[in-house]
Amino acid sequence: MAQLFKMAGRFLACGVFLTVLSMAWGEVIRPGQAALAEKLLTEYNANLAPYFKGGLPVQVQIAPLQFPEISTTLETITMMAWFRHYWVDNRLTWNESEWGISSMTFTDAQVWQPDIIVYEMIEQEYHQPLLTVYPSGSVFISIPRKVQFGCSMHIVAFPFDTQRCNFTLGSWSSNGLIIDVQPKEVDADELFYEYESAKPARSGIDMQHYQAAQEWALIAVRTMWKNEYYACCVEPYPVLKFEFEISRSRVTYLVGMVFPLVIVTFIGFFSLLMPSPVSGARPALSITILLTTATVYFVASRSTPLGNQTTVIGRLYIVSLAVSVLLVVLSIITTALNLVMPEDEEALKHFMFYFKMFDKDGCGMLTGEQARHALATLGLTEWEQ
Repeated sequence: MAQLFKMAGRFLACGVFLTVLSMAWGEVIRPGQAALAEKLLTEYNANLAPYFKGGLPVQVQIAPLQFPEISTTLETITMMAWFRHYWVDNRLTWNESEWGISSMTFTDAQVWQPDIIVYEMIEQEYHQPLLTVYPSGSVFISIPRKVQFGCSMHIVAFPFDTQRCNFTLGSWSSNGLIIDVQPKEVDADELFYEYESAKPARSGIDMQHYQAAQEWALIAVRTMWKNEYYACCVEPYPVLKFEFEISRSRVTYLVGMVFPLVIVTFIGFFSLLMPSPVSGARPALSITILLTTATVYFVASRSTPLGNQTTVIGRLYIVSLAVSVLLVVLSIITTALNLVMPEDEEALKHFMFYFKMFDKDGCGMLTGEQARHALATLGLTEWEQ
């Protein structure tokens, strides 16, 4: 028992020693960081951009995660992405070997950061993270954003359409003499070209974490780096223009819209091959085909984007509806023609006998006088005929 108490005492003493050591280590680290932060932020103005001749280079990199919503009706696209910014603030430098600190974190209220936004933004949601500062003065921040921006949609080829949506990224209030917005190089296949010199370089898009959507496939991403000039100011405004080329998934629309319309229309032609049109089955089938075509399009129209452009589905429906109406008309005509013909051969013989008997001149036609004579002989009145 004494042995157990001794071992417990040793473990307790060891735990107390480690706790005191960790607290002492924390007391050594925290004052160092606090002192360095106080030194860096003394007389630091977070409202002023770091001075750099010709404009402070601010490198931008976008890492798209997914497109949760693409609306062809509202002509909007929603993107979730990480917006990464890199720049150097020469006011935030320190000697790493002297301080023993390899990086520091600050809030956006403590240090300056560029006001880079999406110009075409309709609405956005984002979380403001901490900024990471390194001894050389390099600053890095990665902002998770959910951005909705406008996109001009062309739905004529729906559901075989391909859309090109683009947005512009740049500083809202600082011109190119203060901030020079540039793309951050990543290992990508797409090239971007500067507007003035058209020098090829790597794209500022990181697709490593992108999650493909079910309805839309991302075909290509293009980036252009250029200077914009506005009527308000003579200074250039460097911007990055990103273009996403997306293609709609066709399988669902082919199975649910195109194939039913084509099959129903094709079946309608078989109504002309039905025997005995006197029964009325041919017009009934044609009308059923017409109603089925209208029903298929009514259901499909709920998934069709709204607009003043006629889509491929719309044109297919018009053709299918026209064919169905034509089949109904032909079925009614053929049925009517068969109904007016005598069905009994004996009745046909009697009809031909009396016709020849009253056709005295053999011209194949009865005159008015001959017709009245025939009706009187057969005991029929003109009204009954």
